[in-house]
Amino acid sequence: MKKDIVIYGAGGLARETHWMINSNDVLRERYNVRAFVVDSEYIEKTPREIADLPVISKDYFYNDAKRDKPGVIIAIGEPRGRRRCFEELELLEYLSFPSIVHPTCNAAPDIEVGAGTIIHSYCIVTVGAKIGKCVFVNGTSAIGHDAEVGDFVSIMPRCDISGHVKIGACASIGAKSFILERKSVGENAVVAPGSIVLRNVPANVTVMGNPAKVYLTH
Repeated sequence: MKKDIVIYGAGGLARETHWMINSNDVLRERYNVRAFVVDSEYIEKTPREIADLPVISKDYFYNDAKRDKPGVIIAIGEPRGRRRCFEELELLEYLSFPSIVHPTCNAAPDIEVGAGTIIHSYCIVTVGAKIGKCVFVNGTSAIGHDAEVGDFVSIMPRCDISGHVKIGACASIGAKSFILERKSVGENAVVAPGSIVLRNVPANVTVMGNPAKVYLTH
């Protein structure tokens, strides 16, 4: 039986996630996407429909969701914003947070994937990798053996994360970035697109370049 889900968010990441599910036969047979959900203050600024699905207010989570008991995908790109939403909604015991790995992902059988995590198409996740909760791994990214990706991390398309890398909670890894084996990226850090990380990245900084250097402190 299909699992009803709603997508929290209505931006590019939310639309990509809906497309990812709806364009694949396996996922379409498993999940029924019912609506996009946005915060109440944005409901008047958002189209009434996106991809033929209704856009509804966040009030849904506290009213009709008690009856529907949907799965929720929090498709908000900014990691700390996604964390705030998850921590609020996980208190509602009638909601669930499915983890979805696209069937085209080449994933080793022993990987660990947390609740609410989405791994998009054509990724590679190799042996011993651990991925936390509510993580977004965008298409064609690679995560090497024994890597540890913390909760609420965003990994943009075409990233290459080597073996034994550790990425702290709420970090953001920009598109086409490369992280050398056994290096770490601290909590809330941002790796700018196209960066080559050859040294450990502290928490709460943005790094960029080749090799990546601290550009600013948050």
